[in-house]
Amino acid sequence: MVTLKAIYQEEDEAYQELVTAATQFYQYLLQPFRHMRECASFCKQEVLKSLEFDELGPRRIQSLQKDAEEWTRRMQEAVCSIQDITVDYFKETVKALAAMQKQMEEDQNHFGKAAWSSVAPRLEKLKFMFAKETLQHTRAKELCLNRRKAEIQHKMEYLDTEEAVEMVDGLEIQYYETQLELYNIQLEMLKYEELLLFAQLDTIRRQIKEKEEEVIYYDTCEDPQQLQTTDEQGLIHDTRSVDMKKLWRKARQLETKRGHIGARRSYLRNKRDQCEESQKAKQQQERGNQERQQHHHSIQAKRDQKKEEDKRRREWVNQEREKTLQRLRTFKEKSSAHFVFQPCCQTLEAQRQFTPLSPASSISEQPMSLMDHSPRKKQTRTRTSKAEKGRPPAPNDIPVQIFSPAGTVPPGQAETQGIPPVPSAIPPPPPLPPPPPLMPASPSTLLGHKSTSVDNDQVQSLIFSAENSAKKTLKENIGKEIAVPGDIGKEITVPCNIGKEIQCRVISVKKSQCRVI
Repeated sequence: MVTLKAIYQEEDEAYQELVTAATQFYQYLLQPFRHMRECASFCKQEVLKSLEFDELGPRRIQSLQKDAEEWTRRMQEAVCSIQDITVDYFKETVKALAAMQKQMEEDQNHFGKAAWSSVAPRLEKLKFMFAKETLQHTRAKELCLNRRKAEIQHKMEYLDTEEAVEMVDGLEIQYYETQLELYNIQLEMLKYEELLLFAQLDTIRRQIKEKEEEVIYYDTCEDPQQLQTTDEQGLIHDTRSVDMKKLWRKARQLETKRGHIGARRSYLRNKRDQCEESQKAKQQQERGNQERQQHHHSIQAKRDQKKEEDKRRREWVNQEREKTLQRLRTFKEKSSAHFVFQPCCQTLEAQRQFTPLSPASSISEQPMSLMDHSPRKKQTRTRTSKAEKGRPPAPNDIPVQIFSPAGTVPPGQAETQGIPPVPSAIPPPPPLPPPPPLMPASPSTLLGHKSTSVDNDQVQSLIFSAENSAKKTLKENIGKEIAVPGDIGKEITVPCNIGKEIQCRVISVKKSQCRVI
């Protein structure tokens, strides 16, 4: 224990040296800011006096007001720096005292109550100093937080209308966070104030206990009457009872302060809970706003991307169209001297107007599609005829092939027309059934238009007596040969009235017969 007391003495001396060195160091750091604060305060006072008592013009007044604002700003900056340095100083002292107190509490476990009572006052002193320094540290932090809150309020007051919408939410969140930190610091201050009271109460209780355990020794008296007389005169005073009363009174005062601290702590806890709820609601609202903004931004980005893709697609289509048109223009420019496009009908009409047509030339002018007898055409016609069996034939709907015999052509006419002689090796077609009764009709009825190389006297029409018999006979004679008088060696397209108008044509000369298709 003696060695431990010596160690404690050395620790106390080392702590005092640390405090002295830290005080000198931080005083050295604080000195320029203190000078700045004093200088700024003095200059501000001089400027305010000049504005108040001197007769100045508007420009001078405006410049002095700017100077006053500048000195005020510098003074506030100096005060802020002083507060920050003070916080750092108390942080170092609290750290040293906390280490000393922790080490002494560990040493207490190695000694008994009687032996430890000799160094108990030092532990109480360390607790008191630790609580006091920590309280100073928390108060310095409270000043810094109050300064930060005032800065946020100042920013919110001087926000412009356009910036207020964007900045007020962020400043509100910062204000709530600062207020929560302030409540926590205030609760911490109450905690260390209570620790300070506990340290004082422990000291008072220890002193009361020592007073109660103190032994009082009285002198002996030979005469009892003399002792009684001295007691009646009040010459004997019980100093112990007076000290005890003072200690109990002080202890009751500390207990009362402790009760006030408890009430204050409850109030601050309620305020902190309310502030936390408000902060959570504000943060949730801010997150919701951010999510909505991100969702809207993503939708807008998709729309912009789609518009950009549509724009690129349209540009590509326009480019391809322009390329195609350019190729067509180039082809037209290259081939305009070699090719002249005219419709077939216009070409035939022009030839018929300016060139006298012969039977041979009229045969050669027929389109190849009319003389196409390929299996595909026959299959298509067969399918078409099968599909149309269920409905009555419409006008201009049934084609008829008409063959004229070669024997009816006069030799001179055949030579003049240039028709090649039909070879005799071709076998004759099978005999035809008897034709239906024919009604006389004018050439204008049978022919839809006049042919330039055919005489109206040589063309006769096919007309059936009644519509039903015509339909029946036509269906029976499909694919058969029917004897029809017509032009010899002439291929024409004429309308035939079989019940109704039916398109017919003579495509070759063969025994004055026709095949209905």
